[in-house]
Amino acid sequence: HTFCENLEAENILGGSFFASRASEKTRNARLIIPVIAYALARASPRIKVGVVKAIEDDPTLAEPNYININEQFKRLIYDPVRTTAGAVDKVVVIDAVDECDNLEVVSSFIKLVLEWASKIPLKIFLTSRDEYRIRNAFGSTGDSIREYFYLHDIEKDVVENDIRKYLETSLVRIKNDDSELSGLVARSGTLFIYAATAVRYITDGGEDSKSRLSAMVTHGQKLINGFETDIDSLYVHIMEKVCKGKERHEVAPMRDLLSITIFLRNPLPMEAITSLSQKSKAHMYLSRLSSVIHIPNQPGALVAPF
Repeated sequence: HTFCENLEAENILGGSFFASRASEKTRNARLIIPVIAYALARASPRIKVGVVKAIEDDPTLAEPNYININEQFKRLIYDPVRTTAGAVDKVVVIDAVDECDNLEVVSSFIKLVLEWASKIPLKIFLTSRDEYRIRNAFGSTGDSIREYFYLHDIEKDVVENDIRKYLETSLVRIKNDDSELSGLVARSGTLFIYAATAVRYITDGGEDSKSRLSAMVTHGQKLINGFETDIDSLYVHIMEKVCKGKERHEVAPMRDLLSITIFLRNPLPMEAITSLSQKSKAHMYLSRLSSVIHIPNQPGALVAPF
């Protein structure tokens, strides 16, 4: 949201789509192209002319169930934006595409972006968890037109400072000493979801907010069932996505490898995990779990849960 506000202030925001599994519309990947086309048309009179003409020629083009996603992208986004060649590039922000129901549609959209976006004055800022099908879509073409940024590669100190700022701002009305805040920062580690869930739990306490903060620092999440449930729901969602449409015998090796990775006293490299599990396709199975397991590219590097 902040990034979009900054782009809006510079007059270069072309549009945004914030995916979320919380509602039927925001998790529908087939709405991304119509929503972005509409936003671009509002942002630029020249683009608007092209979008309107395309829909006048084919009124079904803006429907979310339009059968040909390639044609839809070309006529609603590529062709209208191409008319603005020479102008300042607009930036489209698409957040959390892994939250969409149909990752095959997301994958097709990413491939279209990689194929066409570099040929028009348009930049795409897209965020996602490192889901298997999404990563494969990004690997479908050369590297020259995209830039990766992995949040988990940021130095730990940088992430902790960001989390500290977030906690200080969110808990400003709760009088606490710095040691409690530092304790909560330490428990959060590099997991923003932990800090955000903790803030919701503490601030929902009303008059008991301060005691809840103290309990979080003293006891962590072990004695707080509601907090544990919020954290668990994120991982349940990820596991359901990974296992969707798979037979029991296909899920079993992923479960076994996930168990090995979690219960190891010290993390091991992929080669050692493959040997220990006696599963020759250990890398392939664990790659499907890359939202919760860090899979390094370098031989000998350690595989570990986030």
